[in-house]
Amino acid sequence: MRRLAAAIAFFLVALTLPGVAQAQCAFDTAAKAKGGKFSLVRSYAACPSTTFLAPNTSTQTSTPACTPPFAHSTYDFNADRGQCTLKVKHKLESPCPDGSGVDCTNWMASVKCSGINDPGGGTPIEGSGWALAVTARVTWDDHSNGDMTLIDFPAQWAFPPASGGKLKVKIETASCGDFLFCPLFGPPLVPACSTFQILSAGIHDPTGKLFATLGTSSGP
Repeated sequence: MRRLAAAIAFFLVALTLPGVAQAQCAFDTAAKAKGGKFSLVRSYAACPSTTFLAPNTSTQTSTPACTPPFAHSTYDFNADRGQCTLKVKHKLESPCPDGSGVDCTNWMASVKCSGINDPGGGTPIEGSGWALAVTARVTWDDHSNGDMTLIDFPAQWAFPPASGGKLKVKIETASCGDFLFCPLFGPPLVPACSTFQILSAGIHDPTGKLFATLGTSSGP
């Protein structure tokens, strides 16, 4: 009994010590949500917005609307080949490749685009200045302080220079060189128990305008 009481007392004291990890992961999450593939479509101004101060037309059923559609970016998709896709993947790394000796999450995202043209002339884009922007809401079992939801935060990554109308970039949390978590939270990296909510994702052109965002579309 004395040994049991001593063990319980030691455990309770350990829980109060600073820097001692308190494993929980008691928050609810989907059993299977390892990633997916998403399309991106042209980004158009809302109705109303700073572009349209008030609706100026309506649908055949009298729903207020704005015309003509106003694209945020002057760059455009090739009518036959233009497309952008975003792939995300959520993977447990055991152990984490950062050398911490614990498990962690490797959250990966990649974007591929083709058929993007310069404004007006239909010439495929070349050169740098394009960026992928993501706003995420992350819930995880923190290494030191247990279950929590972080503040919503935006992150942005530059694409390598475009060539022939094509863009391509890949990012992952296990690579400190290109992810916001590393300088913001430090090693060990993203905890093994974690959920990522993608609040927004979009591609910005070299002028900073939003060119494409998550969505679906169909042609004529």
